[in-house]
Parts: sequence; C-alpha cells; structure tokens
Amino acid sequence: MYSSNEFGKLNNVSIDGATLCISNKYAFTLTRDSEQEIAKGIYFKVADTPVSLLRFYSFKQITDLGAYEIRGQVASGANDQNWDARNFAGFYYDFDNNVATESLSVSNISGNVIGKNGLVYNTSVTETAYQYENAYNVYSNWGTYNVICLFGEQYVPLKPTDASKLFKLILDSNNRYTLKTGDVLYLGAGYTLEVKQIDVDGEKIWLEFDKDGQYVDDRVVSVMGDYNILEIKLDNIQGENDVTVLKVHFKRLFQDTVNNIAEIDGLWLIDYANILNIEPGNEFGELNNIKINGNTLTISNDNDFTLTRGSDVEITEGFYFKVANSSAAELRYYPFIKKIVLENSSKVTPVTDFCTNVTSGYAPLSVQFTDHSQNAIAWDWNFGDGSLSIEHNPVHTFTADGTYTVNLVASNENGTASKTATITVWKESFSRSSSGGSGGGRVSPEPVKNVKAKELSQVFITNGNPVKFDFTKNATSIVYLSFNSKKTVGKTTAFIEMLKNKSTLTPDAPAGEVYNFLNIWVGNSGYATSNYIENATVCFKVEKSWMWDKGIDQSSIVLNRYNDTKWNKLPTTLLREDDNHLYFIAETQGFSPFAITGKTTPKKIDTEIKSQTEDIKENTASAVSDIEQKPVDEENTSIFGTAHAPGFEMIYGVAGLLAVFLHKRK
Repeated sequence: MYSSNEFGKLNNVSIDGATLCISNKYAFTLTRDSEQEIAKGIYFKVADTPVSLLRFYSFKQITDLGAYEIRGQVASGANDQNWDARNFAGFYYDFDNNVATESLSVSNISGNVIGKNGLVYNTSVTETAYQYENAYNVYSNWGTYNVICLFGEQYVPLKPTDASKLFKLILDSNNRYTLKTGDVLYLGAGYTLEVKQIDVDGEKIWLEFDKDGQYVDDRVVSVMGDYNILEIKLDNIQGENDVTVLKVHFKRLFQDTVNNIAEIDGLWLIDYANILNIEPGNEFGELNNIKINGNTLTISNDNDFTLTRGSDVEITEGFYFKVANSSAAELRYYPFIKKIVLENSSKVTPVTDFCTNVTSGYAPLSVQFTDHSQNAIAWDWNFGDGSLSIEHNPVHTFTADGTYTVNLVASNENGTASKTATITVWKESFSRSSSGGSGGGRVSPEPVKNVKAKELSQVFITNGNPVKFDFTKNATSIVYLSFNSKKTVGKTTAFIEMLKNKSTLTPDAPAGEVYNFLNIWVGNSGYATSNYIENATVCFKVEKSWMWDKGIDQSSIVLNRYNDTKWNKLPTTLLREDDNHLYFIAETQGFSPFAITGKTTPKKIDTEIKSQTEDIKENTASAVSDIEQKPVDEENTSIFGTAHAPGFEMIYGVAGLLAVFLHKRK
C-alpha cells in the first residue's frame, strides 16, 4: 500500500502506523436519482428529491454467487434496542418518498433472554405517492395510495383504517413500455394486459385485463390531454365494492412506420385474488401475540425468547438474530435476513447500453442507433423530439436544430433499465463545401440514380492523431483519404460515390477531359473542414488505357474540387505506377464533389491526314480492282427485278468512310 494508490473516488491515501485512512482528494457530487460509485463495488444511492432536500445511503453491490446476510445495527448487553429501515436494511424503505412503516424493538432482557412481550414488531398503514406521480409530479390526478410494510414487503390494505386485510403490491412503476396491437404485457403473479386495438386518429385504446389466462375486465380508454388513465375497479372483493386493483397511465398513442403504438409510463397493481387476513391467533414464528388497533399492527413474543450465543436464532420466517459467540458476561447480536444469489434462480434484469454513429451534425441529421443492451427482449426509444420507436436498432432523422436527449428503456420479464445520450443538431448552413461530423456518416444528397459505385471505410478518430481511410475493394478511383484530426469524434465513416454524370450538387463540369466524377463524404456536416482537420490528402488512381485512348498528357492529370460555388484545381503529384494504373495524391481543405480531369496531347494534324488519306486511296483502288475482276451474279437482283454488281455498294461505302474521316479531321 502506497500513498499514491487510488480506490475510485477515494484517492488520498494516508498511512499512520497501523492506521490506514483514505479520503477523496477532489469534490464528490451526489447526483440526485443516481448510484455513485465510491470505490470498487461500494456506492452511494441518492434519492430523487427536490433541490432543497438531500437523502442518500451507502451500499455494496454483490454479483458473486452465494448466501449473504443483510444486517442491522449491532446491539449489546441488556440495553433496550430499536431497529427500523434506517438501521436495518431488511425492512422495506421507499427511498424516494421516505416512507418506512416497520420497526423491531427489544426490551426486558435478563442475561441473554428476552422476556415476554419484550420482542415487539410494529407496522402501520401510511400514505405514499405512486412512483408515476413521484416521477411526473406535474400531474396531480393519481395522488397517493395507502401502503403497509410487513416483514420487508409492501402490502395495500383493503381499507386505510384496517391493518387486518392486506393485498400484496405487485407493481408500482414509472418505467416506460411501448405496446402495439396484439401485444401482451406480463405484469406478474399471473396478471396480464393485452392491447386489443389502438386507434391513433380517434385517440382511443382497447385493452383486456386477465388473471391466469382468464378474462377479468376490458376497457376502451381515451388517450387525450393529461387524464389518460385506465383504472380497473372490481366489486365484491372481500365484501367491498369499487376496489381499485389496477391503474395504468398512457403517455401517448402514435404511429411508427408500420404499427400503431401505445406508450405506458405508469403502472400500479395489487394481487387482489390473494388476500392476507391477519387476526388474533395467527403466529409469525416467535412473534405470536397479535394486536390490531385500527391501521396499526403489533406482534410480540408470548413466550421468553433466548439469544443462544454463537447461533442464528429465527424470529419469524426469513428474519433472524445472529448472536456472537461471546462470554456469559457479554451479549452482542444483530438482526439479519438471508439473501441467496443463485445463477439460475436469480432474476436477470436488463443492462441498457447503446451507441450512435454520430453525436452531432447539421440538420437534417440522420442517426443510426445501435443497441448493445444485455438481457433485453423489448426496446423503447424516445428521441427527445416527440418521436418514439420500438425497433431494435432504429434510424432517426432530426429535422430541426437543437439539443436532444435520447432515452432507451430496455426491458424483459424481470424489469427495465434505461440509458440516455445527447444528440446536438446544428442549423444547416448554405455551403456544401464540406461534409463530415462528429463520429459518423452522413446521408448523401446525391440521387441514387446518379451513383455508379460506392465504397465505405470506418476508423476511430482521436484528437491529434493521423487518420487514414483505406478503400480496399477498388470500387472507385479513390485509394485512400488521410488527414490529422483536431478533435476526438470516435468511430467515423467515410464513403466515396463514383458518379455516372456530374454531381447534381454542381452546376457544371470542370474544364478538360473528365475521367471520373466523385463525391467524397467524411462523417456528418460540420466536421471535415479546416476547423477540425488539417493536412488532408486524397490518393486516387487513373487507368493508363484511358490516358492512351484519349491522348491525355500525363502531367495534366489533376483532382478538381467543387468549393465556394466553383471548381478548383488541387495540388496533385504523381506517386507511382504499375502495369495498369497511375497513382496520384492531391491536397485538399475538405471533402465535397470532386472530378479527375486531364488534357489531350496536341498532334500534327496535316501530316497525319495526308498519310492516312493515301492509305485509304490505295485500299480503295485495290478494292475497286478486285470488284471489277469479279463477274456479276445473275441471281443477285433487287426486289424490283434490276440486277447490279454486289461490289458497287462497297465502293460507295469505302468512299463514304473516307469522307467521314476527312470531315472529322478538319
């Protein structure tokens, strides 16, 4: 152990003999509604509270398989002791709403024996906010509900003034779910919610509520304004009518490219089919003396309770005292519950993660979202601009400038998890002289019908390091692009478009014989400019056969770039050659439409015409001589019955070719 060691946020190590002290060298922010890692596996959980209130606790995250104790504060001697959710994590605690109803107290100890009614468990009914209400407190139509905690689990009383009839709380969630027509949402304990039909235009949704596959109720819900609630109330529940058993809040109905979709952002459900009746005579382990006083339940020991040293003594099912193996003169113990982490029996919840091919760019900005979540079976995307999707890996286009928070909620049968990312969209500038943008690839404005071939390349770009995009498939004339980046933009795509004709982004073609018209795009608009890149070059190749066929002067071959409303010749240098190609490199300030051009080599026209004319004359004379030596074919007559020499057309044909040739050479 050295003073330079660091343990997460604990990075200030001090060693004083047998004492080790580690503290935070820098400020540590307790971000609300988050889990902040202190050191490896140890965290602070921070409540989702108003700015004026801060509430947090420390915890250790356990992932290894095995049996674990969830402990309470240690008690010692014959002193009275009291535990509640603040000093015993075995009790249920609604952290965000600061609601806890349970307590356990010890008194009347003699030696290591707790006397009659000295071990007392107490809980009572209280009000709490729905998780939906807590998360979306701009709404006020859900209000609160009554809850009572019993040995670490939440129950809802049939009546708020009576703690004797309780229903297990199955769901109280503000997670988001998206469902299409025909989808079934599994709520737990055999309860399901099926979407029968969605009418987006009429702003209505029809749902069926079932228990263990059996019909319970169905409703048509109007989803408009703020009061978009399905509330199922049933009659004759333990003699009571209008008992609310299910509440669902719909955020909105919308239509994606294929389906009508409903988005749920609030769920609450009780297990109304199974009631827990508590009455005198019931026993909860060693707690067997039950008293019910309205909304308060008190259970104590009707017999002496011995804290046997060096043992685990059960209080009630799942709750224990661990007693230290100490001397008779010393008593030390604490309450705990057992938690067993098993690979197959433990619930696996989703771990949400995703990436984008771009984090910023000019509008309209098309973004590819790629999911990397674990243990997920459904994906709910909220793009922050009013658009939603349930596709696994959607592509979304942001049409207006602004900063958008994109949220993905991944879910499975055991729960949900979410992750957000920020997309920044700038207002589109008039100039198309550059392309590129942090971390991705743009959608080309070139019509597909004008693209002859296309090739892509991807690299990870970091600040200050050389960048090279290699195009190894030889689909176009571009061999590679290179430059130095002035900023880190991550994984970035460059692509080349070899065009059939000049780019539709340019009004004309550059001067000279054109070998290829090209578009070169790097990332999204705004990145690949002199503001963010430098020393940019384009390596391209030209076929020697083109140069020979067109009579191109090799020294005239150049790469042209369309920029600032005109064609500009770029500094171009011959690199090397092989049997079929010449390879050049050109310097550029950015990427946009390009064209490779060359100039034809001048020739001595008069001499060439004379020489070739003499050859043609000689060939013509020879052809005429051959024709004159052949007899006329009597069978070779026209459809009008007049015979003529078959070679006569050849003479006119040769003479015609000579005339065309001389005309072209003028």
